[in-house]
Amino acid sequence: QLCRQAEMLSGRVAGGDSAVVRKLLGRFRREEIGAVLRECGVDATVEDEQISAKSKMIDAVIRNHYRHGLSFNHAALMDMLYLQAHIQSKKWTAMELVAGTEDGEVPSVRSAADFANQLSTRLGVFFKHHVLAQMWQGALWLRVLVADKGASASSATVPEAVFFVHYPRTRYLLCTRMKATQRDFLLQPLITTFQCVEAKQLDLSGRDIASLVDLLLHQHSQGKFSSFRLGEHDSNLLDRRPKRPRTDASAADKAKSGDKQLVVEDVEDEKEKEAGSADVFGNNELPKLEKVDFKLETHFQGPYEVPLTFFCKVRFEGVSVISGIKALVAAGSADLPLPSHLADLHSSARSSFVIRDAKK
Repeated sequence: QLCRQAEMLSGRVAGGDSAVVRKLLGRFRREEIGAVLRECGVDATVEDEQISAKSKMIDAVIRNHYRHGLSFNHAALMDMLYLQAHIQSKKWTAMELVAGTEDGEVPSVRSAADFANQLSTRLGVFFKHHVLAQMWQGALWLRVLVADKGASASSATVPEAVFFVHYPRTRYLLCTRMKATQRDFLLQPLITTFQCVEAKQLDLSGRDIASLVDLLLHQHSQGKFSSFRLGEHDSNLLDRRPKRPRTDASAADKAKSGDKQLVVEDVEDEKEKEAGSADVFGNNELPKLEKVDFKLETHFQGPYEVPLTFFCKVRFEGVSVISGIKALVAAGSADLPLPSHLADLHSSARSSFVIRDAKK
């Protein structure tokens, strides 16, 4: 359900210049280009798709289909298709929509086309723009391209686009980076189109959209409580039939059966560490956060008093910070009980914290 409405910027992105076409198509793998062209309504020839070298294939596509440049509609669609195939190529920040209704529910978006038309009408008050709206995998995807003040339509380039993702029947909105000078002018029309009164930026950002949505929507059913949400407990609580023991491949078990070079001296201690780790973080897959920042505003902890506040920033960074902390506990490198800001990291729906001394 693709909407190519709200086209205040019209015509061609770069006239006869093929640089934009080459840049957009060059990001895709060679085998993806044919499908991308078909999504854009371009009937790629058999000869186009049989060319082995990607660069030569793109040259043929430009020569056969984009000799006179690329329309804003095709540029926007190619840009969105690439992002949907490579979601982690951009950093996403979470926002919370505040509805003006008594029940606090954000009205559902029924039509991507109608939403784009309404948003475009409001954006047109401020600047030239192009809006692409699409329902994809159960979410509303928006791409908004804004032309810089005083720039001609042909100078508006692809990297200026801002993307928004909203899941129906939720109050959360995910967005990519916005220019500070455009932020208010982009958000206010968007808030009004959602029939809301405010959008609060949350202290949650990352590259994995599925994990961000999981943290926001299931804040109180993470860690060991996720087993209830995922239906891993018996539906009949009165059923007392013996259960088959779970075979969990712990580090100690792997050491005994597999790697002969790995020697575990205290198997019971290893099992105790893994049980403690599972008690805090559960046994299910954890949401991914690539960066978590802790800003410390604390006093000196020592034998004498220093009447100063020390400011320090600590960053945890990796493929998955939450899973990494769990692994540290299981390995015995982090002692239990963990501080609350680490133990409850999966249930806080945040990736940035300010830690201050407890009030005495």
